[in-house]
Amino acid sequence: MQILAALATIRIATGLMSPGQVGSVNQITALSAFLYAVLITPVSYYVGRGLLDWHDAGLLTRRIRGFIRYAAIVSVLGALAVFAFKLAIDIVPSVSAPWVSLLVAIYLLAFSVHNVAGNGLVILGRQAAYAILINAAAWVGLAAAIFFFWQTTKPQMWLLGIYGGFVFSSCLYALSTHFRPSFNSRTETRHKDHVPFTYKKIFAFAWPMAIVYALNWVQLQSYRFVLEDVAGLVSVGLFFAAHAVCAAPMQTFQTMFNEYYSQTLYRKLKGGSRAEQAGAWNAYAEAYIPAVILFGAFLAGGGPYLAKILLGPEFQVAAAILLWPALVETLRAIATSVDTMGVVKVDMRVNLVPAFVGAVCAPWLIYVLAGDNPLVGTGIALSLAGLAGLIVVIPISYRVLPIHWPAKRIILALLAGLPMVFAGNIASRAVDTIGWADAMLVLALGAVYLLIAQYLFARKWLEHARPVSA
Repeated sequence: MQILAALATIRIATGLMSPGQVGSVNQITALSAFLYAVLITPVSYYVGRGLLDWHDAGLLTRRIRGFIRYAAIVSVLGALAVFAFKLAIDIVPSVSAPWVSLLVAIYLLAFSVHNVAGNGLVILGRQAAYAILINAAAWVGLAAAIFFFWQTTKPQMWLLGIYGGFVFSSCLYALSTHFRPSFNSRTETRHKDHVPFTYKKIFAFAWPMAIVYALNWVQLQSYRFVLEDVAGLVSVGLFFAAHAVCAAPMQTFQTMFNEYYSQTLYRKLKGGSRAEQAGAWNAYAEAYIPAVILFGAFLAGGGPYLAKILLGPEFQVAAAILLWPALVETLRAIATSVDTMGVVKVDMRVNLVPAFVGAVCAPWLIYVLAGDNPLVGTGIALSLAGLAGLIVVIPISYRVLPIHWPAKRIILALLAGLPMVFAGNIASRAVDTIGWADAMLVLALGAVYLLIAQYLFARKWLEHARPVSA
């Protein structure tokens, strides 16, 4: 249901809005994502790292409330900063400063509560509650976006609805914890707090991650402003649509994978030694990276057919470049395994150098490559930037923990994925002449191959991964 909501959102948005309006929506989203990534994501990661300890010690509700207070302060200060910045530099020119700052404030607070609640439910093994929370945000947000956009066809009204879904799920979480306080079911004890919730500890963990996520934003999302300068807002909307066709399924796949595996990972980390931390990451990487490569190959081969189904008529021109967004998303998803290494170590400095390399390469390469062909040039630029960051991080990672990258499984996954890439791109020559039913048939055949390959790679670790009882 979650992935259906994400795909439906892409299809409806590109059907209702023009490429220019989609470009404006995504510039506002990029601003919100930057502030969230830099100021809130590091703290939410720390909360996730300590959640099981705090749950066992009966401290979870207190810690969650402290996080929400912090997010509320950040949302107000972030909105004020965006308002001032908008007045000084006319970013998102089609939307007024009050609207941009209001949307940023709503996103920062509502998504913070939504995200930490969802992560907590997953780590505690409450899958049904998590599914309700996530789907409530997605479907209510989509319905609200359609309703508001029909009232007045402005891009900010679409975002108001989408962000309203996070407000709804946050209220749902607040009501559920008020009437069913079992989220913090254990009484407070004197258990040793392996992850203390102090300003000093949080800051020591968070500041490298804040820098890393700022740099990641430059690498992956600054194109929404750089490409506007190179080729205009319409190109921003078209490239985003192509990227979203791959990003929405890949991010949903990552979420689903981590929903299942994070329970095993965090239990292994709880109070673990250095050797145990390395073993936990090794097991995670052996399971995660091949799964991502296989799914990325499916997107690379099936991208033109996904675009046929998911994009509105004004955006079909972007279908021809889907190979590049699929590669961008695959490299990004692999790189997040290094984020997990930082969480394992409770030290995010391992990510600083590769993030810096990617942030330097991406905007410069877009200026160099996107002039003649904005869509293809941007895709190549982001792919090269992601590859450069990944190459840099491998030797660094060996100095952080005694880990090993699963080279053999990576090579096998690449070989298993190539048939999907080649078959899909050969068949895509006829994509303009086929209908939805034929596109669905091609995707279904690819999905069957994908499922078989995923099972063959995953069957060993699936035997050892078990849900955690709260």
